[in-house]
Amino acid sequence: MNRHLSDKIPAPTSGRLLLLALLLCICKAVSADPQAVQHLPNLTIRNFAQDKVGYIWIATDNGLCRYNGQTYYYYQSEPDDPASLPANRVHDIRTDDEGTLWIATAGGICIYNPLYDNFERLLTERGLHHITRSGPQIVCSGPAGMVLFDAASRTILARKDSPYHRPLVLEADLQGYFWGGSADGQNVFKYDRELGLCDSVVLARPAKFRSGCCDRQGRIWFGTEQGIVVLDPATGRPTTDPRLLRCLSHAAEFNVTMLAPADDATIYIGTQGDNLHAIDLSHHVFDHNVVNRFYKLNYTSDFSCGFCDREGNVWVGTADRGYSVRFAYKKNFSQMARLGKQTLGKYINAITIGENGTLWIGSHYKGLLGYNNREYATRWHTTENSPLMQQLGSNGITALHYDSSGRLWANIDDRIAVCTTELVNIRSHTLLPDRVLVNRFCEDARRRVWAATRSGLVFWEGTRLQEAGFKECDVQDVVRLDDSTMLAAVSGQGIYTVDTRQFDARPCIETADSMIATALRRPTCLYCGKDGSLWIGTRSGGLLRYHPQQGFRSYTLRDGFASNEIAGITQDPQGNTWVATSYGLSLITASTERVTTYFQSDRLQTQQFYPHCSLNTAAMIYFGGNTGLAQFAPGRVIPKITKSPVPLVLTEIRINSIVQHPSEGKVLTKPLNDTKRIVLNHKQRNIDINYEAVTFLSPEKVSYAYRLYGGEIDEEWNYVENRRSANYAHLPAGHYTFELKAQNPDGFWNEEPQRLEIVIKPSPWLTWYAFLFYIAAAGGAAWFANRLYLRRRLQKMELELARTELEREKALTNMKIDFFTNISHELRTPLSLIYGPVNMLPGITDEKRSRELVNLINYNIQQLLKLIDQTLSLSRIENDTLPLSVCRQDIIPYVNRLTDGFACLAREKNIDLQTTSVPPGRMVVAVDADKFSKILSNLVSNALKYTPEHGHVDVALALTDSLPEKLAGAAASSRYLVVSVTDDGIGMSQEDVGRIFERYKRLTQSERNTTGTGIGLHYVKQLLLVHKGSIAAEVRPEGGMCFTFAIPVDETLYDLVGEPTVSAEFIDGMTAAAAREIFSGDELPGRLGGGHSESRPKIVLVEDNPQLQLYCRSIFAPRFDVFVADNGVDGFDLINAEMPDVVITDVLMSKMDGYELCRKVKNDVVLSHIPVVILTAKVTDQDKIVGYQEGADVYMTKPFNPELLQTVVDNLLTTRSKLRDMILSESGKTSDGAETEEVKLSAADRAFVDKLRQLIDNNISDSTLNINALSSEMCMSRASFFRKIKSLTGVTPNNFILIYRLNRAAEMIRSRDYRLNEVADLLGFSSQSHFSRCFKQHFGITPKDYATRGGV
Repeated sequence: MNRHLSDKIPAPTSGRLLLLALLLCICKAVSADPQAVQHLPNLTIRNFAQDKVGYIWIATDNGLCRYNGQTYYYYQSEPDDPASLPANRVHDIRTDDEGTLWIATAGGICIYNPLYDNFERLLTERGLHHITRSGPQIVCSGPAGMVLFDAASRTILARKDSPYHRPLVLEADLQGYFWGGSADGQNVFKYDRELGLCDSVVLARPAKFRSGCCDRQGRIWFGTEQGIVVLDPATGRPTTDPRLLRCLSHAAEFNVTMLAPADDATIYIGTQGDNLHAIDLSHHVFDHNVVNRFYKLNYTSDFSCGFCDREGNVWVGTADRGYSVRFAYKKNFSQMARLGKQTLGKYINAITIGENGTLWIGSHYKGLLGYNNREYATRWHTTENSPLMQQLGSNGITALHYDSSGRLWANIDDRIAVCTTELVNIRSHTLLPDRVLVNRFCEDARRRVWAATRSGLVFWEGTRLQEAGFKECDVQDVVRLDDSTMLAAVSGQGIYTVDTRQFDARPCIETADSMIATALRRPTCLYCGKDGSLWIGTRSGGLLRYHPQQGFRSYTLRDGFASNEIAGITQDPQGNTWVATSYGLSLITASTERVTTYFQSDRLQTQQFYPHCSLNTAAMIYFGGNTGLAQFAPGRVIPKITKSPVPLVLTEIRINSIVQHPSEGKVLTKPLNDTKRIVLNHKQRNIDINYEAVTFLSPEKVSYAYRLYGGEIDEEWNYVENRRSANYAHLPAGHYTFELKAQNPDGFWNEEPQRLEIVIKPSPWLTWYAFLFYIAAAGGAAWFANRLYLRRRLQKMELELARTELEREKALTNMKIDFFTNISHELRTPLSLIYGPVNMLPGITDEKRSRELVNLINYNIQQLLKLIDQTLSLSRIENDTLPLSVCRQDIIPYVNRLTDGFACLAREKNIDLQTTSVPPGRMVVAVDADKFSKILSNLVSNALKYTPEHGHVDVALALTDSLPEKLAGAAASSRYLVVSVTDDGIGMSQEDVGRIFERYKRLTQSERNTTGTGIGLHYVKQLLLVHKGSIAAEVRPEGGMCFTFAIPVDETLYDLVGEPTVSAEFIDGMTAAAAREIFSGDELPGRLGGGHSESRPKIVLVEDNPQLQLYCRSIFAPRFDVFVADNGVDGFDLINAEMPDVVITDVLMSKMDGYELCRKVKNDVVLSHIPVVILTAKVTDQDKIVGYQEGADVYMTKPFNPELLQTVVDNLLTTRSKLRDMILSESGKTSDGAETEEVKLSAADRAFVDKLRQLIDNNISDSTLNINALSSEMCMSRASFFRKIKSLTGVTPNNFILIYRLNRAAEMIRSRDYRLNEVADLLGFSSQSHFSRCFKQHFGITPKDYATRGGV
């Protein structure tokens, strides 16, 4: 028969194959994107299925929905889209062994393709309404017959359309046989694996088949319009199990439209309008009317289908009201349904339990509820039906307590009522007179009722109120600690123990932890745990647990609480702690201390709980809140807590913001969730991954965490709560693993995360073969660069050598230029002292004076010879041609004669020059006396040059057998002559000590303003090297320098000669006698010429050369008072003191040079009128420009003609005289026009004179105007002002004022605008007669005659 049916199936033609291939391509290319909706689009549910990912698929009469626990993805038929559903009416859905979803629609059979999120149509025939799975086979059946598919290949294996192959219901047994209910309801047919009819069963009670299923034992169940038929496949006949038949008898009259086996061996039986029932196969119990197990289902519903998913959840669909789910792990917090209905929506704030298990529940607004579950008794006591409530006129219950005497204590508003009860009724009541607001009642060991009130702690002896302490304090809670002690929680103070006999209160718990101490001061509730712990709820500090041995442990938001405000605490028999808060109910598991929090989404009536409203019975726990009562059995809630991991799905990946769809040759070749590894190129560095958890019970409580492992991107997990996307930007190339985990609603994290390996390839320029090329190229470049480098290095070295040589030559040239510049300056001074006296000799008749000039000429000639000799000797030393002439001789006479030669210069500068020797007396050594004398002469000369007046220069000689370390450069010898020259002069920096012996080296002008060639010390060092000696210089801490040199005097080191080479009578190029003759008498430099009157003009001469001082003084002494100084600082002080008529200065001097001296004089308002003559050896044009820029009136160079110098000075004096006359002759008007090119004031003097005239003009009428007023206005001292006016005009300041007034008077008289008496008054004359007398004395004529003659 099967072969016959297969012969009727037409063979596919080539045209049909081509069309099928085209349709498949179109299906793959076109995707019917689903719509995301929050509600089912249709309430007629046909069936459920769960795919391999975990999604629940829901078949409806208007499309297909995929559900992830939060969102429905809705698929519809699109007429122009062959990849959409064939039709919107979906009859049935099933998944095969591979997890592929098969769909039977009104338009044919199709399967879901997760790769492209679309549908692949397999059959377009109508009339196939049911899908049955049997191992690797799928059977589609209905009025159109039966079609057998191979699930893996999706090909048709067999097709039957006989009247026997049109079952209304088809089920498969565990052996792979199919059982189908006939259309007429009389038979059940058995089909083999190829759909061949192999048996049939005739039913005793024919009825239309409506549903079917297969239970765990493999029995086939059929639901009919008249009950249930169960077949045993082993016998092929209806079951004969009497227990099962007894259960089935309860459903004999039901129209059974749904049969759904659950994991707990329960078969759910859905009817058409006759409620939902269940058969417990484990105990063979028939449960009637179990629709209440399914949230929001109604017993009148038309139940159409049922399904049990992999988590054990049972899904029940209806034909008119959608579907509902009974969750396997749902926590039931409304254990008693009838009680839940009574309290739902009401503000429950008090609860206690009385006799016979009656619950007394107080509401803030609705009164008092008595509820007895065993007796099904319920009553609300309100102002409408209760005498107690009517008497108080209030329904507001604040606190309740049922005492051990069987009395109900109720706090209604602020009154206390003690009631006797019977079941749920109040028989009588006593209203106590006291008014208190009770937070909590409690009973002590003596059966006294205590109350924690808002005004203190109280108790009742019978019905008489007694105060127990904490008056006017808000006592939040009171509990019994032991037979003699109560615990009180006092707001603002803490936890106290209260003795029930003495009623004294003591602090119970103290801690040094400031945070815990703060929380303890705001307690809300107390609970004594079974293990001896004290649990303390606080207002905002969370929950505290105190154990005497373990100390404190806190539970807050960080531990999983949803609120830190605790309302109530209790424990179940297993030691688990239940905590009611202002937001949610939290469970602290005893074994793990894990916190799990539940909300209204977990089927709680309320999630904001009222303080102190809690009750713990043997089997139940109660908490009241603002919208109802949570009442549950912990033994039924705890087992519902699951550690099962949440299934995770990677839903979408975006690369560079582009959604990636599976496609051949692309990033994804299969669905993202099935992909284990993706490979990206170097440009695909921005990744966004979307994910979700597939869970249906409290999906909003699922939390996620992810990380990108590898490359140090995420070192730790990113905990993102319920955010369902991860974003990474600018990822570098490398291997990464994206890991995702989730926390289930009970707080357990997945142990094994979901992983996706991500490989980002490096840029082609960063691959291994690119690096190989780079290495080869770099090697070649390095070889070429090395060749080029070596060549250029050789060239650079050659250039560097040439540059070094050029710089050395340039430096040597510069040093030579400096040397010749310096030596030319040194030559000009002696030349000036030769040139001038030679010109003066012919006119000198005085023999003494003539001899002085000759000695001066001789001395300066010897100085010239000395400089030339040093220069030539230095050249010979450097050429190694200077001979050494050593003989044994006493050197003390040489030293004495040398110091005598410098004695005059030392006396002139008031320098103490001392010589010591060790041992004293004779000192006979082997030495070249000539070179020794030159060495010592240079050192002593330098010391005297740089030592100021009143200084000290010490010369010390010693013979020693050893040398200090600083002189280690001397040749080895048995004896040494060590000489030191010490001064307390200006010294030098430590940096300069190391370069003082360099050739041509002199310190800069800013460091030491003295003249010199720069070869002296270099010459000394070279002479010592010739003599096998050494020299060292050091800066003395107290100031000055110490030069020490050593000469080896071991005779074996030299070739001795017979006689000394230097005459004892000639030292330093000059005889001592000649020196004494030149500097003898009263004409020593620095002294004033005597015998001259005070009216002679004054000259200040600033020159550091004593001979030139003497010579210049001898030139000007006959006509001038000459004052001399040897440096700029002393010169400036001398100018201020003497107010000279002319200043003559050198440039190169110590302390202050001539340029700076000139600048200071010209910038000083008191001295600016004094002419300055610079007399120097600096002869370049640039030197002259600098001199004139500093304000010099005349710049003369050495050597100079004495007559020329005298003429220049005379002209300067003449010019000053004309300026005086001009200033005195001018009137009060601006007199710039009176100046000429020959007679002109300097800018500073012009400003001074103009300001002075303006001051006089402004005060000319003031007869008291005098020097004091003017000097103050001119910002000068009286003495400075006097000297300035006297030097500038030749008259005193008062005379200058008088002359100025008289000149103005003459001008006013000539203008004929004023009468004579007006002129006198306007010009500040005290009287007319005084004016006339002064006028006549100045002009030689009276004012009246002057006016008569018209001012002539």
